[in-house]
Amino acid sequence: MLHRHVLMLSLSISLLIWPASYVDAQVDDATACQSSSGAEKRDACSRIIDSGELNGRPISDAKLAIVLVYRSRAYSAEGRPSDAITDLDRAIRLSPKYAAAYYYRGLEYEKQGRTDRSLKDFDDAVRNNPKLTAALTKRGLAYVEAGQFDRAITDLTESIRRRPKDARAFNGLGRAHAARMDFAAAQDEFNKAVNLNPEFGAAYANRGAVRLALRDDGRAIADFDKALELDPESHVALCGRARVLFRQDEFNRSLIDFEASIRSKSVANPCLIDRGRAYFETGQYDLAIEDFEEVARFEKAGSLFVEASALLINAYQAAGQAPRAEALFKRAEDEAPEVAAAALHERAKAKARAGQLDPALADWRRAAELRPKIADYRLNIGTIFYRAGNRKRARKEWQAACAMASRSEARKWQYALSAGDHYTGAIKDSCDAEMVKAVEACTKVGCRF
Repeated sequence: MLHRHVLMLSLSISLLIWPASYVDAQVDDATACQSSSGAEKRDACSRIIDSGELNGRPISDAKLAIVLVYRSRAYSAEGRPSDAITDLDRAIRLSPKYAAAYYYRGLEYEKQGRTDRSLKDFDDAVRNNPKLTAALTKRGLAYVEAGQFDRAITDLTESIRRRPKDARAFNGLGRAHAARMDFAAAQDEFNKAVNLNPEFGAAYANRGAVRLALRDDGRAIADFDKALELDPESHVALCGRARVLFRQDEFNRSLIDFEASIRSKSVANPCLIDRGRAYFETGQYDLAIEDFEEVARFEKAGSLFVEASALLINAYQAAGQAPRAEALFKRAEDEAPEVAAAALHERAKAKARAGQLDPALADWRRAAELRPKIADYRLNIGTIFYRAGNRKRARKEWQAACAMASRSEARKWQYALSAGDHYTGAIKDSCDAEMVKAVEACTKVGCRF
């Protein structure tokens, strides 16, 4: 049956109600097409479409479009997406302002992972019928998948205003806030989602990821465990729990969850990088290299490509493949300085953890030369000076880092500062008011320094 919001469309479902005087067979087809399911629904709709008649007269384009949408739902239920889309394409050609047809075609594209096509159809559905809340919600969720987080927040906020008990909308809103590093707002939305639907595994997994970012490991693990109780193959929960274990230096236990997460997702995902890190930490360099190479091949560009390529350079070096490491690093210096800088950054972090402050400082300085506008490199340079007792130079570096952090980056710094070895008082002495505000907001929701 069509979603209840279709009742609001200008092409009312009542158009399918045949007069009582019409022949019994036609009345039965009309009822079955509208109200039944499965093969009965599909066959009844097909007879109407094939006959091209209603009440003994040719069926209008508007009414035929409605029948096509009904049949598309039967095809969809039978696992025949191509046939469903064909009917919806035809319905849209016959009735270009029929919002329900765009909405249901968007659902079919969504199932196929075609975010760009589904987003366009949900947008057309909302444009043709702004009161169609289901389409508004779906458009908001599609904006999340497309990385258009401000638009997602606008749509989902309005959707929740209209339908305040929609746990999916709260979960989507939480994801949008989390992507913008507004973890306090994200956690609040995920809380609402699980309160409305205690069986909503994805919301627990997403809340766990936020708590992981806030270094609230105990509650993060509890959320991941609950998510896996509801959905044992949740790659988000498996990967999240693995990250907690990895951070707690339980590398072998983390590998079990990392591997399960990767098996449950058919394409490369960020957990491959984390599994590679776990392999690296346990000295399994060849396996680490395989993971980093796979991510770099799959991504080809973007932040995950940069991270994987940078880690690959260091993995080659650790595996005794110095010529490959040097060749890749040299190529990165010439063609992709962001990769070379990220490789130096990763190496510097390892050296700093091992107490090798001077070599770490040298790597971060070189990274800052390659990418002079990356604030995090200057932040870490300041930290090295602070550890060495040179507080004056540390504050100078931190001030430079804070000057690079624009207002739009303040939320990102909430996590960067919470995850690093920095000191609240010293940072407050060095940063502008916006930076201090971000640090204080982070502290209130549980960041640790």
